[in-house]
Amino acid sequence: MKLPTFLYSLYLRRVRILPYALFGVFIFCYAAVLKGETLTAWIYGLTEGRLLLSSGWFGILGVMFVLPLLRLAQCFLLPKVCDSTPTFSLHRTLLTLLAVCWGIGILTPSDEAQTLELKMGRLCLQEHYVEALSVGENFAHPTPRVVALRAYALTQLQRDTLSSPLADTFFDYPLPSKANAAMLRIVPTAATPYYAELVHRSLAASPALRRSRQQHLHWLGLLLDRKLSTFAEEFRSSPFAFSHPETLPMAYREALVLYRRTGAQPFVSYTDATIEANYRDFLDLRQKFLATQAHSPIEESNLLRSDYGQTYWHFYFYNSIY
Repeated sequence: MKLPTFLYSLYLRRVRILPYALFGVFIFCYAAVLKGETLTAWIYGLTEGRLLLSSGWFGILGVMFVLPLLRLAQCFLLPKVCDSTPTFSLHRTLLTLLAVCWGIGILTPSDEAQTLELKMGRLCLQEHYVEALSVGENFAHPTPRVVALRAYALTQLQRDTLSSPLADTFFDYPLPSKANAAMLRIVPTAATPYYAELVHRSLAASPALRRSRQQHLHWLGLLLDRKLSTFAEEFRSSPFAFSHPETLPMAYREALVLYRRTGAQPFVSYTDATIEANYRDFLDLRQKFLATQAHSPIEESNLLRSDYGQTYWHFYFYNSIY
């Protein structure tokens, strides 16, 4: 079967067309994914916060800039350097392209943690808080900046003084070892051009909502520092603490049950049948592992992680051992 003329012509030119297509894909991914967030932050800092681009634009601009240069070099530079324009086979062309892509990728440093931080900061600046939370949610060892941006996004999702996404879902995400209250604060630096604007925006809410957000950040900091007595004492004096116990954020409910079970003379009487049952199951499973096999605390933490890794109890007992 004979191919149409335009398809046959395209087939004959595959040696030139395929490398351009593959190299274009590589340039887009390199500029948009590997270096896009760094370039976005650089442009934002360079323009003093007046221009915030999406990282995808750098991929498009990279393709539009590099491929024409490559074509011009092939048409005008190579014939002058060589006696005649070399003819490459398809396999040799692809191997050359692979070597170029590999060299660029290897020789250019890239920091995954920094990319996550910059992407979360950009999304928070664009008020895409849910999307920012999904960035790095499975990153096993988040940096303190990732934790601070996660706390900021959860805080901004709070729309009234009676709810707290921060205290409800904060422990659903991985935390670095020895996490503490200091990690909840965004600290603007020269290397983080978004953070000053984020801090400024956090002050733009109504006074009542701003005080509520700060209060929840303070209480969560006490939980991270394992100051259960201080948390319970301050929480007891809050006007909404025990008006509707079943609507309290999950972290507070688990912390109060833990405090009542571990405090020598607890001065907060809090009862939640569901949380109490879950805590008993947690203790029973922990005792079962201790009784049946010898292992290190890290192994014990890993065994309990699948069922209780998103609870405050798992953080309280195991986060400090790493």
